[in-house]
Amino acid sequence: MPARNRGFTLLEVLVALVIVTFGIGALLTTLTSSADNVSYLRDKSLAEWVALNRLSELRLSRARPEVGDSAGEAEFAGSRWRWRQKVADQGMAGLFRIEVEVARMPAADREGETETVMATAVGFMGQSATAPTAFDPDWSLAGVQPAAGPTPPGGSAQ
Repeated sequence: MPARNRGFTLLEVLVALVIVTFGIGALLTTLTSSADNVSYLRDKSLAEWVALNRLSELRLSRARPEVGDSAGEAEFAGSRWRWRQKVADQGMAGLFRIEVEVARMPAADREGETETVMATAVGFMGQSATAPTAFDPDWSLAGVQPAAGPTPPGGSAQ
């Protein structure tokens, strides 16, 4: 009885190639989607930092913020960002609510692209509600000397 050589038919090979093609297509779609998500999350994180930096700038300036809307631009992490802040009086003496919205500015080659707000940060800025008294601690570091450390073994402190 002659031995039959058993192999794959042309139809079986074509079906296997179609299945592999669909699998590779799905994999490439997933990889592209993942790369887009990583890029979006990176930009969103940077926009949040720009908004928080703007709030910090306002607080550190110690100047009373102007009630109303204002806008500006910032460069951060190699990108240009546009921020818009809204300062509102809260009805209490010296207390302000500050809302900062940040959008990435379109690149020069994409002038028609619209800006989308990527992050919003809200903060408050105000003055002390009471006048300082003689019993309030002084939290400044003026006049404070560093504490003496422990004496090193086998010697004296310098």
